[in-house]
Amino acid sequence: MPKYQVSGSQGLYQPGSNNLVLANKLGLVDLEEMNEAELFLLEKLYEEVLLKNFSPKLIQVADIKTWHRKWLGNIYDWAGEERSVNMSKGDFHFSVAAQIPRLLEEFELEYLNKFTPCTGFNEAQLIEAIAVIHIDSSISRRKWAIVTFIGGCNGSASRVSAFRL
Repeated sequence: MPKYQVSGSQGLYQPGSNNLVLANKLGLVDLEEMNEAELFLLEKLYEEVLLKNFSPKLIQVADIKTWHRKWLGNIYDWAGEERSVNMSKGDFHFSVAAQIPRLLEEFELEYLNKFTPCTGFNEAQLIEAIAVIHIDSSISRRKWAIVTFIGGCNGSASRVSAFRL
């Protein structure tokens, strides 16, 4: 049984994966192997973004999309693109795909522009910034889930953003 119910081309599963692995460039059908591949590439992204090329700057939605593409571009054709399909998990429906551009614009204006970069923040301000960026980029306080990317990649993408603060 798939983790999420998804409609549309971004929701295609890899043949032979029993609807457990999204269609991918590597032809992987085993969920554990896919998780390992994604984790390995996430580590490489962390090294690049947080260690090799770190500089305090305003984070924009375009940066998050770039990080997503760098992370998963070798695996998925749609890496770095906004989700274009509707998703649900059980009875919970995530934001309608058509609303994602507007929600991301609001997220950038209301949160990224306010909380990045974190230079000069005291400890309480830094804790708030990390919490807000991480939580609001996964599930907003407004009770709508942006879930920008397909395939459960949102938590990792929001953690890169939070770590960049």
